Amino acid sequence: MRYKAITGLDDDQITHLADLLVEVMPWDPRRALDPVHAVVMTLEYLRHNIAQVVLAHHYRIAQSTVSRLIRRITPILRRRLDDFDLDDDLPATALLVDGTLIPTGHRSGRPELYSGRRHRSGMNVQVVADLAGRVITASYPVSGSISDLEAFRAWGLTARLDTRDTVADKGYQGTNMITPTKKPKNREPDPDRLAANRVLSGIRSAVERAIAHLKNWKILGTGYRGRLAELPALVRTIIRLERFRICW
Repeated sequence: MRYKAITGLDDDQITHLADLLVEVMPWDPRRALDPVHAVVMTLEYLRHNIAQVVLAHHYRIAQSTVSRLIRRITPILRRRLDDFDLDDDLPATALLVDGTLIPTGHRSGRPELYSGRRHRSGMNVQVVADLAGRVITASYPVSGSISDLEAFRAWGLTARLDTRDTVADKGYQGTNMITPTKKPKNREPDPDRLAANRVLSGIRSAVERAIAHLKNWKILGTGYRGRLAELPALVRTIIRLERFRICW
């Protein structure tokens, strides 16, 4: 089996997830798919944002079966991988914070989703990473019109992250985090400050890599089409799957 190219996870990880699944969801051998292929199909959906009708055609099952399996398996994976979400146990090391927009497309009656800075509609999520570029955790999604600083301040982890051990970009100035300095008005920037900003930019690139890895789960990267009420749970699922991918 060669599932890594289509799921991001190797065969041993897939087998482990299938074992976790059948522990809480007894598997009827008469089902259209075995547990391994059911997990692979669910991960394909999350990893590539594939339309369910396409998955149904590929696996030669009804679209309703695809939908039912994905909706049953996804929350099970989220619950069984809760140890991989460090929301309640941040590592005692320097951390990085940045915001990203999960595109949702235009939603009728939801103008607050539009981000003027990013020029598209979506939900703002604050991402925490370590200096190696590994995702640690992420915030509850808020409307795209909300700035990164506002979204950060509304987050339950603010008190633990708003310290001199956390690095962020200029959008987070006014916090206790380490941020680059802005160019002085009507004055040339100080060469030492420019050099310091370049160093911080190099450090911050790790959180940008972490966000890129997170958005390799295309359901968060190319356009979320589901119910907005279900997005927070989906973000938690992807965070745990991504940490399972890199840390298991």
